[in-house]
Amino acid sequence: PTKAVRWNPCRTITWVWPGSTARDRYWMTRSMQAVSVFSGMSFRQVGTLRADIVVRIAELAPPTVGLGGARATLRRGVWRYEKGTITVDRSWRAKRPSDLKYFSLLQHELGHVVGLRHVNSLAELMYPSIHGQWKFGPGDKIGLRLLGRRSGCIL
Repeated sequence: PTKAVRWNPCRTITWVWPGSTARDRYWMTRSMQAVSVFSGMSFRQVGTLRADIVVRIAELAPPTVGLGGARATLRRGVWRYEKGTITVDRSWRAKRPSDLKYFSLLQHELGHVVGLRHVNSLAELMYPSIHGQWKFGPGDKIGLRLLGRRSGCIL
C-alpha cells in the first residue's frame, strides 16, 4: 500500500476478550474510549470470537509484555484493517502491574492495532517500552486523528 492502512472509522469495530476478568475488561474499555476520543472510531465489546479485535493472554518471550497488530486486507482496491489481535503476557499480568501500567500497555497495543507504530519520543505512549507515559501524547493524538474519522470513511 502507498497510503496508511487503517480501519473504516465509519463502522463500529467489535472486540472480545475471552476469559477476561472485570479488571481486564475495565481497562480495555477505557483504552477503547481513549482511542475513540482522538480518532472518532467507535468500539463495542461483543461475546463472540468473530469480533474484529480479539484480546488474549499468552506466554510471550521476555522482555515483551504485550503485542498488538492488525491484518491488512485488499478490498475494492483499498487496503484496510478488518481483523486485529492484542496479546498480553501471562506472567506479566499475573504479577498484577499497577493500573496505570496496565492501562498504558493496553492503550499502546491498541494503538498498534489501529495503525500506530513505535516512535522515538518519551513524550508519546507509542514509545517502544512502558516508561511512565500513561496516556497518548501529542504525536500519538495526531496519528489517531489521521487514521480516524477525519480521513473519511472507507467504502
